[in-house]
Amino acid sequence: PFYLANESATVDIDAHYFFGKPVGSGEVVIELYVGAIGEGQLYGRVQSRTDAAGKFQTTLQLPPSLPGLPINDGNALMYLNVSVTDGAGQVVRKESPITVANNALSIALVPEAGRIVPGIENVFDLFVSDPLGTPVPEASAEVVVGGAAQSVTTDRFGHASVRWLPSPGESVNVVVSAGGRE
Repeated sequence: PFYLANESATVDIDAHYFFGKPVGSGEVVIELYVGAIGEGQLYGRVQSRTDAAGKFQTTLQLPPSLPGLPINDGNALMYLNVSVTDGAGQVVRKESPITVANNALSIALVPEAGRIVPGIENVFDLFVSDPLGTPVPEASAEVVVGGAAQSVTTDRFGHASVRWLPSPGESVNVVVSAGGRE
């Protein structure tokens, strides 16, 4: 999953032995790090115990802003390091990455020809996805190209086409918005 900056992340622990018995009253340690797995800085820590059914739930507040990474499409990366220790001292650890985005949508508008060609109708491909790259179907978007607004809705692949006929020498200003994001 992904989260937006300053949101709360709910962490559900369900600890069971491989044969199905719950790890009742197991010690739970949850650490939230900012940065890449194994290289991050500790941001928060929760220590508690599972209930008799091996379950524990907590909510962690994410930071209001984080540095984005170019390799992660400008989104920030955090990770959870969770450990559960049973009464006999057996420890199980798991790390999970968390993508933290500034925006819930990622928008790309690409000229089909690779560039805008004056004097002929140009087709633009609009792609709307979530911060993890999953296409957003049925996203309503408004595309303003050369001063003309066009409303489109993405298909099940998060794609829509926009057509525009630029005049020779016409300057191009493109504004795309979907879900309140430009």
